[in-house]
Amino acid sequence: MKILIIGKGYIGARCAKEWPDAVVSENIISSVEDARKVLDKVKPDAVLNAAGVCGKPNVDWCETHQMETILGNTVLPILLAQACSERQIYLLHIGSGCVFYGPSPDPAGWKESDFGNPTAVYSRAKRANDLVLSALPKVGIARIRMPMDWVPSSGNIIDKLAIYEKIIDVENSLTVVEDMVNVFRQLLEKRAEGIFHITHPGTIKH
Repeated sequence: MKILIIGKGYIGARCAKEWPDAVVSENIISSVEDARKVLDKVKPDAVLNAAGVCGKPNVDWCETHQMETILGNTVLPILLAQACSERQIYLLHIGSGCVFYGPSPDPAGWKESDFGNPTAVYSRAKRANDLVLSALPKVGIARIRMPMDWVPSSGNIIDKLAIYEKIIDVENSLTVVEDMVNVFRQLLEKRAEGIFHITHPGTIKH
């Protein structure tokens, strides 16, 4: 199975390291034609979209860079989805658990079918993408939250928390990266459609 990974950041690189049959795209996609060219060159069986804008040094950057955030997290995945649809290629898009704010009204926690209530620009852009892509066939959305890894990285929640002088101790969901990579692979092989929460059971505190 040949998997094309769009995005060579933290998550994309971690998946590529574990999947010997994966190809990581070096191309920047800013149009449907860009996406078509990459697909026609690689000819993948499935695509993992790990590209997106999360802001540097942190997600607060997105609040003052709204258009860049929307283009990277809402428009780009739609362009990629169009190209994949034209070529009948399955697309797994990495979504975010940030689309939910506050505790779930259900003791069991937020479910995939719950309607998001985002407030921040980053979360709104990700939620908008959820609404669009979830209406398409041959598309899966894998929502992750605060990746925790044994590999040091600026994207690893352990590394992030270690550099902050103050931490707000709230309950939240968490994604174990090693498990996430395996689940992504299963979703790609099954060409699973719909929305999936790729988080551990229960919650943690920072």
